[in-house]
Parts: sequence; structure tokens; C-alpha cells
Amino acid sequence: MSIDGSISATHALTSMCEETQAPSVDDVHRLLVEPELRRRFGETGPPSDFRIFQCLIRLPGGTAPIVEFNDEVSWVATCKKPKGIRFDKGNALVM
Repeated sequence: MSIDGSISATHALTSMCEETQAPSVDDVHRLLVEPELRRRFGETGPPSDFRIFQCLIRLPGGTAPIVEFNDEVSWVATCKKPKGIRFDKGNALVM
């Protein structure tokens, strides 16, 4: 999908939200996920063993959406800790 097409999809989702008509999962899949799958795998589609377990869609203003699947999805967080609280490397941090 071209950048213009991607921005149009983002605009369509934004318009739905502004009209108080929340986009459905089907809308998001049709407008963002399916075009990304076509971009990556062509018209033949993904291989039969391809599964989406995680999907993160970032919508930076004025540019094409960023669609990430499975192991591509990651988060980076910065936080401040109160004095006297330790962060131990390797231990889970619950926020």
C-alpha cells in the first residue's frame, strides 16, 4: 500500500472516531492489517503457517501507520522509582 493509501486509511479511522462511530476490529483489520499483509506477502497472502498472536498499530501523525506483528512488537518504558525501592535486573516490574 502506498503511503497515501495508508494515510487515507488512518484518515478513515479518525473520521469514524470523530463521528462517535468507533471503528470495529473488522474496520481496523480491513484498513490496516490486510494492506500490511499484502505489502509483506503480495497478493498470494501470508504462508499457511503464519499466525498473528500480537499486533501493534502505531499511527504517527502525517505518515504511514506502522503495523507490527508478533516478535516485532516491543515496548520501552521509562519510569522513576521512589527512594528506597530497588529495581533488580532480570526481575519483572509491575506498573
